Amino acid sequence: MNTDEHRKKVGGSRLTADRSGKTIPTQTFWSSGTLALAVKILIAADALALSLNFLSSHVGLDIPAPGRRLNNPLAILLALLFALGYVDRAWGDKWLARLKNFICDPPTRYYFFAALVAGVALLETMHYLHPLSLRWDLDKEQGYGTYFATVQLFILGLVVLMVAREDEEARTSKSALWAWRAVMGVYFYLALDDCLGIHENFIKILQPLAPKSAILHVMHEWLWVYAPFILAVAIFLARFFFLKFRGAPKIMFILFAALSLWVSVIFLEGVAKSLVDPQGLFYSTVLESVEEGAEMLGATLFLLGFSAYLRSLPSSRRSIEDRQ
Repeated sequence: MNTDEHRKKVGGSRLTADRSGKTIPTQTFWSSGTLALAVKILIAADALALSLNFLSSHVGLDIPAPGRRLNNPLAILLALLFALGYVDRAWGDKWLARLKNFICDPPTRYYFFAALVAGVALLETMHYLHPLSLRWDLDKEQGYGTYFATVQLFILGLVVLMVAREDEEARTSKSALWAWRAVMGVYFYLALDDCLGIHENFIKILQPLAPKSAILHVMHEWLWVYAPFILAVAIFLARFFFLKFRGAPKIMFILFAALSLWVSVIFLEGVAKSLVDPQGLFYSTVLESVEEGAEMLGATLFLLGFSAYLRSLPSSRRSIEDRQ
């Protein structure tokens, strides 16, 4: 085919090069700007659906709403925000920088962690005061505790993303970079699982398979599927924390404390069905409080540890000093 130019696709655009070597960008329909606009429209539509569901089911307004649950639109909203940051890097970098300043710079850093602890305390208090309330039950997917934990885990994933982008070892080693990405993926998946209750589906799948099996039903059925992955993730995180932070014992202690809280959650889940739930509402309420509280406090400690490491990086220290 006789032509004076060749084309090379780059992202959502094409670079047209003539014989002189001069490149001229030629926009295609799915340019980055078009994709960003499409994602923003989806975010606006999803935020509207989330708001209508909240006003209808939580506030009690008699208005048309696409549903009553907040879980699906919340999960979609967080996924779309992440997608927008990937498509529109300028927008993503701007908001990551704001988040970094907020969690790293005093006094906002103190306000942020104080708000997290206060949020956990409020949720725990309301859980005890209203044990039969769907909204305040920490173990229910439609409860405020689930929404709190989901957003907390999403922010945790973003903080790990920032660390991965600024860590000197991750910049020079692909294996180190992928290790950080794996850690980030763990937190993002847990946010998704918490919000949508993915693991709960395994109860519906496994219960009918052997309804009279005492061994299968001695603990919540989803643990039989998740247990090997939980063990693998716990070992991976423990090894990663030790190798990465053995030169920073304070940070390593915080992260291992957080990991220990999360491991304790799995143990409590294991004993809940056969040992605690049969004892009645009060004991179930106490167990749920301890279990969900350990999960949320563990996420808070993870945020504290990773943000402390982020503050210690040379780029962050220079940035903090410049703003002060």
